[in-house]
Amino acid sequence: MVGSVLVQRMRAERDFARVFNLSLDLLFIAGFDGYFKRVNPAFERTLGYTSDELLSRPYVEFVHPDDRTSTIRAAEHARDGVLTEFENRYICADGSERWLQWSSQPLPDEGSIYGVAKDVTERKRGEAELLEAQRRLEESRDELEALAGEQAALRRVATLVARGVAPSQVFAAVCEEVRRLLGASSTSLIRYEADGTAILVASDGEREAADQPGTIGAPIVVDGRLWGVMEAAWTPGRGLSAGTENRMTQFTELVATTIANADSRAQLADSRARVVGAADEERRRMVRNIHDGAQQRLVQTIVTLKLAREAAERGDEIGELVGDALDNAQQATDELRQLAHGIHPPILSRGGLRPAIESLVAQLSLPVAHDVAAERLPAAIEENAYYFVSEALTNVIKHSGAERAHVRALVEDSVLRIEVRDDGVGGAEPGEGSGLIGLRDRVEALGGTIVIVSPPGGGTSLHLDIPVNGG
Repeated sequence: MVGSVLVQRMRAERDFARVFNLSLDLLFIAGFDGYFKRVNPAFERTLGYTSDELLSRPYVEFVHPDDRTSTIRAAEHARDGVLTEFENRYICADGSERWLQWSSQPLPDEGSIYGVAKDVTERKRGEAELLEAQRRLEESRDELEALAGEQAALRRVATLVARGVAPSQVFAAVCEEVRRLLGASSTSLIRYEADGTAILVASDGEREAADQPGTIGAPIVVDGRLWGVMEAAWTPGRGLSAGTENRMTQFTELVATTIANADSRAQLADSRARVVGAADEERRRMVRNIHDGAQQRLVQTIVTLKLAREAAERGDEIGELVGDALDNAQQATDELRQLAHGIHPPILSRGGLRPAIESLVAQLSLPVAHDVAAERLPAAIEENAYYFVSEALTNVIKHSGAERAHVRALVEDSVLRIEVRDDGVGGAEPGEGSGLIGLRDRVEALGGTIVIVSPPGGGTSLHLDIPVNGG
């Protein structure tokens, strides 16, 4: 009877040792004294230390310094007989870090803790990348909102200029818009007389602040001479916002226009048409470019992040999806910066339509075949053609349910002909938010046309014709 019990016990210990040694998870037995008593080979594979090294030192010495306090607290709970689950970082033998998720069961009568740890480094890395992608999306959104605010402010002041209101009213409006947009504590317009005398012509009542540190000034030049300066002062410690000088310059240009034309009604009428036309055209161009370019990148980023979130919930690898989302977010950020300075995609300027479209389709998840002419075209034609293709492909991905698409762009009989077609569900209605209405205005200004063919169930084909000589 005793022999049978011994045999069963030996067999159980052998089975335990087999499971202990073959497990891919990190299995351990630790004592209440803070030392590992036994670890399986998975510890050595994961952390790079030998079993003797792990058993010879308090286990907290292997923990990342920032996680030692929480680890000690978890060990204290275990000594109190509490089932413990937590995560911390271990420093590997090669100096790298690994995130481990611990589950342990204390046995107070034995003075031991039995448990298992899983390597969750890739999961934690994916979570960090997702948070970074979300942060970049927030920054991009903030840039769009700031840009919209600037355009609205410029439009309000330009409207005053176009209406021929008194210069003093324009000055006051400029001071208010600059202070609101840039977060300035005060703004002032100062006029310089021929003898060098400075005269305050507009202020918010806090002129003395303009002489303090944290002040920036933009010159007002009228007919080639320095007429005055606009100053803006910041609350101590706040600092100057990005793009401050450029924004100040835009407002001082409007002020200079007002001053230069205030003495002549005919000149003022010309100024109205020029300022309003320039402001409206700039607004339309920025809106079109943001919608047709950077916004589509952000849409792709959001779609990719949603796919990453779904993959993460299933436990699938999300590194590639997060990478794609970060790439799209970074490209959107770059395009927004370029748009703020009135620049179209750099690759379009350097190489023309063909490499620009190749770069565009390479970043899409949808297979897109392309046949694009390599010859260079006038800049306006290349820019409009590029945004036409970008908008069309974005619509394919968002709405068509297509499995593949094709882009063709060739010059025939002095006309650039572009076709973007897909094998999706068809039934596209260009007048119901397709995003192509704005492109029609741009193309028609160049003497071109856009035609959409989209029978239900028959896919969608978009055709763009632009006369090359007209570009």
